[in-house]
Amino acid sequence: MDARRLSVVVASPTLAQGIDLACSVLIFRSLRRYENEEWVPISAAEFANVVGRAGRAFVDLDGIAVLPTFDAKSRSQHHAIFNDLIAESRGQRLLSGLAQVIWQIGKELRQKLNVREDAFLEYVLNHHDFWADTGLIGEGGSADDDDKVEDSLEQHIADLDVALFSLIEPLDTEVENIATALDEVLKDSLWKRTLVHLPDAQRDLEHALLTSRAEWLWRFSTMKQREACFYSGLGRKPGLFIYEQLDTLVDVLCALQAAVAAVDGDAAADAVVQFAQLVMPEPFFSVRKLPDNWEGALAGWVKGTAFSELLSGRKARDAQRMQAFIQDGVVFRLVWAAEAARVQAIKTDHPRQGELGDGPAFVLTYGVPTIPAALLCQMGFASRVGAVWVTRQLTASFTDTDGLHEWLRENDAFLSDPDFWGSDDHHLMWTHAAAPSGGEYPQPWSHKSQDVSVKWNNSVPQQGTLTRIIPGTGRTVTVCGLDISPLGTAQLPFNPHGAALDGRVASGGKVQVHYFGPGG
Repeated sequence: MDARRLSVVVASPTLAQGIDLACSVLIFRSLRRYENEEWVPISAAEFANVVGRAGRAFVDLDGIAVLPTFDAKSRSQHHAIFNDLIAESRGQRLLSGLAQVIWQIGKELRQKLNVREDAFLEYVLNHHDFWADTGLIGEGGSADDDDKVEDSLEQHIADLDVALFSLIEPLDTEVENIATALDEVLKDSLWKRTLVHLPDAQRDLEHALLTSRAEWLWRFSTMKQREACFYSGLGRKPGLFIYEQLDTLVDVLCALQAAVAAVDGDAAADAVVQFAQLVMPEPFFSVRKLPDNWEGALAGWVKGTAFSELLSGRKARDAQRMQAFIQDGVVFRLVWAAEAARVQAIKTDHPRQGELGDGPAFVLTYGVPTIPAALLCQMGFASRVGAVWVTRQLTASFTDTDGLHEWLRENDAFLSDPDFWGSDDHHLMWTHAAAPSGGEYPQPWSHKSQDVSVKWNNSVPQQGTLTRIIPGTGRTVTVCGLDISPLGTAQLPFNPHGAALDGRVASGGKVQVHYFGPGG
């Protein structure tokens, strides 16, 4: 960003943590997050922090923040949330996310260490290795409240570690220079501006906790370990958990990638379960309450088993845990673990890095055993079962979006035919996925050709004869000579309206119709 080489930045919600990054236009993907097994709007304070990134100083008169909505059914709801957040965030002072994380860590550490508030600063200054206390994080009590505090503290410390690995450059900075490096990088930051408004004691505690954690991290990690955490976007504990068993994880991911490439659903499911068993002992990569027989459910998810079947026979509480396990534990946490292991393998020049690929992330995210089915789900096809079925019926082997578009063009006649689909629901979902809703933006035009049977009025014209195709009602067309004299009629496998059409008599009395118009 400092070199002004990036015109677009795709950021996670950590943008709200007060990173010194500004832009002319901010585009929200969503205004909600998944918490406590439900989707809830972000807070007004977080919204204000994010919106505060819009508008470059001395360049823009105003910053622009927009929320695109493409689903007409939910548009009014999204706009209502957007307008409410705008109204609620007015007058709120921007607060550094880094400052809030550090303050929360301090609050929870005092509770865990049983130290008085007025004595906590001295404790931090005089106990440099209290971060190594295994009683702070890890095995705790079984009470739900204790569990929540433990989870919260561990997550906040991981967030602070990620910030420190990102702030301190280079990563081989000597420990004795850490405090100076932090002062330099944060001198004009939102963190510094936030601390100005705090009481002296709280400001001193923020500085002490930040410096203490950074120096402890650097004393008890190597540069390669810090790089592994930095590149995988993980704090010290989950980052080193991946790093220390990287060889084993890479072997399993290579087996999973090979199974996906070979379209072997059973082998892919076995590899996914094995991978989960390896990484889920680290709480960062698991949900606290696992559903019954989670291994079987995970295998079924990867094979493309209908979600209703995965929930079948489960009681209400276990069904809720199953949904949370898939949405949070698999689609988010296991995908992060797989990608973290892949990134660490690449950055450490692992000998098997060339065998890794995006197959694990695809099958875990979309719950299908093949990349073609995953790409169909990615383009908006809402049925995992349907995606697996249609890619098998029409022998799909593409591995990227270019191949997907080519496959769509080649099979348009089948995909557009309601009789092709084995389920009316799948056909309905396909029509929604295959065409943008509402016609709110231009569709790209494409070429396609199709041999169609013709009901000729008289004798069949000579092969190679040029014809003109005149659309009628629905998909019915009239095949005409160049002088527009009717020669016959035909039914097209695609919508002929709004496109350029011409034809040429092919063998067997058919006409090869050339189409140039909207649609992929």
